[in-house]
Amino acid sequence: MKREQIVTTAIGLIILVGAVAFTAWPVDTGDEPAPEARSRTVSVAGVTGGTATDRIHLTGVTRAIRRAELGFTLSARLASRPVEVGDRVAAGQELARVDGREYALASRAAQAAVAELGIRLAQAERDLQRVQDLVDARAATTEELERTAAATAALEAAFDASQARFAETRRLVEESTLRAPFSGTVTAVGPEPGEWVHPGGVVVELAGDGAVEIAVEAPESIYGRLETGSEVRVEFPFIDLVATGRITTVAAAAGAGRLFPVEITLEEQDGIVAGLTADVLIDIPVENELTVPLAAVVNPGSAVPAVFRIDSGRAERIEVELGRVRGDRIAVTARLDVDDLVAVTGHTALRDGDPVEVR
Repeated sequence: MKREQIVTTAIGLIILVGAVAFTAWPVDTGDEPAPEARSRTVSVAGVTGGTATDRIHLTGVTRAIRRAELGFTLSARLASRPVEVGDRVAAGQELARVDGREYALASRAAQAAVAELGIRLAQAERDLQRVQDLVDARAATTEELERTAAATAALEAAFDASQARFAETRRLVEESTLRAPFSGTVTAVGPEPGEWVHPGGVVVELAGDGAVEIAVEAPESIYGRLETGSEVRVEFPFIDLVATGRITTVAAAAGAGRLFPVEITLEEQDGIVAGLTADVLIDIPVENELTVPLAAVVNPGSAVPAVFRIDSGRAERIEVELGRVRGDRIAVTARLDVDDLVAVTGHTALRDGDPVEVR
């Protein structure tokens, strides 16, 4: 029994000592300032600015400036097409011909009608003159003169109509033969002899001799920065050739895929023909562009990339909008000025307002 009393007394003393120690422990009232964050050591580089150049790469295919898709205005059977793809042709040379016998016969009939009405009109005019003489001699009446004059006028109208029909049949005869409007090379052919052709159908495609051009398509991001007359560099990767060209046309509206058609005319040069693959290099100046080292950008792949500007021993986090990479630097849009200092090492764990030491 005595042993149990001793144990109970010891436990009581331990509890009493713990309570006294707890009440004597100092309480943090918040009056004392928190210790200042430890300074981090960083290295810095300057923000640069000025005029830069964007080199835009566009790909296209050369084509002749003078080119044509030729066809007939008639509906008929194709009688002949003496040219094939790759043939050289001269201006006025026959390219194709339809069966024009029907048009030739119609033309002969119209010509005969013109001749007949011409003879009748000449006779009517002589008759009119005789009646006029008789009226003057009071040997014929005014009514006879009027009837003769009306008959003559009707023949004049018929004669004019026959001449128009003859001209139309002659046109059809001429249209039955397709001729080259200029010298060039046949690039494609359509129906074969014996097949039926229809008005507007392409029978022969022709690329003219002389200068060539390139048709490319530019995205809207550079559309407003392209100027007609600007000089461009054109490379032909498969024939190891370089040429100079000029922008001649920039479309006022986008085509398919929201791309803007652009035409570039090349200076005449040996070896440059229609159908070549071409890389067009366009240098576009950029005014007042700010750049920072690539290493200065924190979280470059995130939605809010940033840099840390170092000023008076403090780090200020500034969000940036990234532009084009230029070597080991990158263009940015941000609240920065030329010659501002940004951290390039030791900044990955920085927070806005942290103290720093520049090494």
